[in-house]
Amino acid sequence: GQSEEDPANAVPASQFLRSGASLKGILEITSVLVVVRVRPLSQKEKDKGNSKEVVKLANSQSLTIALPDAESERQFSFDACFNSEASQQDVYDRSGRMVLGKVLDGYNGCVFAYGQTGSGKTFTMQGAPDMPGVIP
Repeated sequence: GQSEEDPANAVPASQFLRSGASLKGILEITSVLVVVRVRPLSQKEKDKGNSKEVVKLANSQSLTIALPDAESERQFSFDACFNSEASQQDVYDRSGRMVLGKVLDGYNGCVFAYGQTGSGKTFTMQGAPDMPGVIP
């Protein structure tokens, strides 16, 4: 997610996007892509006043999670990471599109979302009327 810094100084989402070509190469070798999408704080969380983002993208393939003691972090790596600024199209182009291509080539394919309640699974998969999801 974004830091608590001034949004005008925020790093553009495009800086954190891994190329579709590199992800296609991974899919060719491993048959599986593991991607993560970080959602922004909800309005309810913002209104609460004491919520803060604890997930920060280090780059297009790793993120850090601040631990409750606020002095340490854990880093995790994935095939691709999407920050809260990534569009539905970005997520589709770098995940669903590759799987769809393999299905059209005759292979089996599956795209699924996993996460805690309220983490954005339905929005990512189904989208909204003006922002189709990965499986519109």
